[in-house]
Amino acid sequence: MKLIPWQVRDYLDFRKFFGRIPNLKKPETMNEKVLYRKRFHCNNKFYTILADKFLVRDYVTQRIGEEYLIPLIDCLDKPEEVINNISKYHDTVIKSNHASRMVYVVPDDLSDINLGQLRSDISKWMRTDYSKRHGEYQYKNIKRKILVEKFIGDKNTLPVDFKIIILPEN
Repeated sequence: MKLIPWQVRDYLDFRKFFGRIPNLKKPETMNEKVLYRKRFHCNNKFYTILADKFLVRDYVTQRIGEEYLIPLIDCLDKPEEVINNISKYHDTVIKSNHASRMVYVVPDDLSDINLGQLRSDISKWMRTDYSKRHGEYQYKNIKRKILVEKFIGDKNTLPVDFKIIILPEN
């Protein structure tokens, strides 16, 4: 399936999941509008800012205020920087700014961390081109960073993940 162009893959996935062909001429559902945006507005620089977990912080601060952001502990370029500073990352989450599902929750006991595996995982994150993998071209021009944020919630339950989707008017 990965060899199929993303536009065809999205079309087939939509049909498989919803049992019908998506209407991209006059999209009505949120899912159709997301596909429409992905196909026809993927080079919009604004979407790149919204997709970048580091750059979007400035946007959120300007629009609604810094108090709505999870506190940022560090913004790094290389896995070695994370490993060298791991002792100060208690109660944090390490994640990439340029993709989704690339998250490491730092355990309470820092001695439980396999530093070699963590370095390997972060190195893999930094090599991953999310735009090619998922046809999400708003991720293409994001300068890859490693973010360390304060962990919110308790360690037994991950916090609810909110997604805000801004769609263009038709």
